[in-house]
Amino acid sequence: VFARDLNAVGAMTVLLKDAMQPNLVQTLENNPAFVHGGPFANIAHGCNSVVATKAALKLADYVVTEAGFGADLGADAVTISLGHHSHTRVALTGHGVSADSSWFEGVPSPESVVAGWKSIVDRAGRFELPPGASGSSLAEAVTAARCAWLLGDLADGDDDPVSALLEWDQLCRMGERPELLIDDVALAAESVARQQLPGLKVALDAAERVLRRADELRAADDVREIRERSAAVTAERNDTLATAVRQFEEQLVAPVGDSADILAAGISSDWSLQPIEVFHLPGSATATVSYAIRWHGLRPAIVWEVEDDALTLRCPVLDENWQSREAKGEALLAHTAEVSET
Repeated sequence: VFARDLNAVGAMTVLLKDAMQPNLVQTLENNPAFVHGGPFANIAHGCNSVVATKAALKLADYVVTEAGFGADLGADAVTISLGHHSHTRVALTGHGVSADSSWFEGVPSPESVVAGWKSIVDRAGRFELPPGASGSSLAEAVTAARCAWLLGDLADGDDDPVSALLEWDQLCRMGERPELLIDDVALAAESVARQQLPGLKVALDAAERVLRRADELRAADDVREIRERSAAVTAERNDTLATAVRQFEEQLVAPVGDSADILAAGISSDWSLQPIEVFHLPGSATATVSYAIRWHGLRPAIVWEVEDDALTLRCPVLDENWQSREAKGEALLAHTAEVSET
């Protein structure tokens, strides 16, 4: 239930307009302290806000912050509680003690951490591509870019709204809550449309996906209408990491109206006769596409699955006459690979 559903937005704004400002108080030892928790900080979480921590770090050399969780670990334990989307750097120095292996009991192995990150990143789309600069190396670069975005290395929506929209879309596809981005997405989409910026089509595609995930259907319909009206008169771009990643994804699955083209940019010679697997890439604002290409002699066969919404699949580069609106299936395509003479 949202405040707007109760017609309480105005009243709550009046009550909370100063809530983002931490309260400066003084301890019994005459030390300054910020009190800034959140609606349940006093009874549940017990941790101060990121705003208060950042403000304190700018005003003092040392900051002590309360951590409500972890008390059961013992008085000698070190706990650092941070809000979601925040980060900090911490240095720990032992005084008269030396580290032993028991300090790290229960800490996940590097391999486990990598596997956990990979499972999150793969929600936005996974690729198993032929080796080489145009295949597996690019897929690894996409994974690295998504990790950077998860860690907060994001474009500014005012400076580069196209890249910002693409990055927010990637975050939502990896599991971030789209409701938190509605206002930012709306402002960035408006900026892209008003200025007719290069990259408008992919940016507004991304905006529509985020808005539909947030159940903002009227806003999503408006964005789609603007995109369909403006996309033909704006240029493409791939001069940032976000636009380059989206261009690579669209080489594998390219949304085209209520259809999606597989391998829309063609198939390079080093991909011919090689297996290709793609999972959960956007085929539209509401549908995702997975497929695998396998070779029967010199001819490719495709196995596909479309999820979440209906979509017509095509693969003109391998068979200009093939298309399907089935949710899943397999087909032998007409293309015949050329065998290079060595």
